[in-house]
Amino acid sequence: MRTLRTVGHVAGALALAVALVGCGGDDGDTDVTDDAGSIASDTDDASEDADDAANADASEDSAGDDDAADDSAGAEDVADDNGDADDSDGDDESAAAGIYRDYSDDAVADTSYDTTVVFFYASWCPECRAFEQAIEAEGVPDGVQILKTDYDTEHDLRERYGITIQTTFVEVDADGNEVSKWIGYGEDKSVDAILDNLG
Repeated sequence: MRTLRTVGHVAGALALAVALVGCGGDDGDTDVTDDAGSIASDTDDASEDADDAANADASEDSAGDDDAADDSAGAEDVADDNGDADDSDGDDESAAAGIYRDYSDDAVADTSYDTTVVFFYASWCPECRAFEQAIEAEGVPDGVQILKTDYDTEHDLRERYGITIQTTFVEVDADGNEVSKWIGYGEDKSVDAILDNLG
């Protein structure tokens, strides 16, 4: 009888222990499952946030690239405009203003002029004076210089270019070498006549 009672107590204790373990196990499993779900949910949220941030950065970078491209295009336009202006200025600078002045070796060597003409002038010659008046009245074209030299005193120049009469015009290069020659005595008194006949 005592043995049966003892067995009954043991069986009851075992049943109670099993029940307690089962309850505790269910609670633990539920908590673990809930925690795992929360962690998974948090991970998904973090992943979505990262994706959103990456997309936003990509959009900003794209917009920045577009702005940079626009700025680059604008800079090129400005450069082109400036280049055109520089080219225009370069053209103006390449053609020196036409001038009528006294002869000198430095003037002959001035490479800013495309055409240099030596004018053998005599103050006593009415033909020479008429040419000088025409030159001063009409002006000299850009890129051209006419150098007045004294026919009576510049013997070396006369000999160098074979000058035998006043009102002779000699086109020379920057080294002073003769390019062409024209005697204007009795001819049309104009700058065009000088340049056309030397050309």
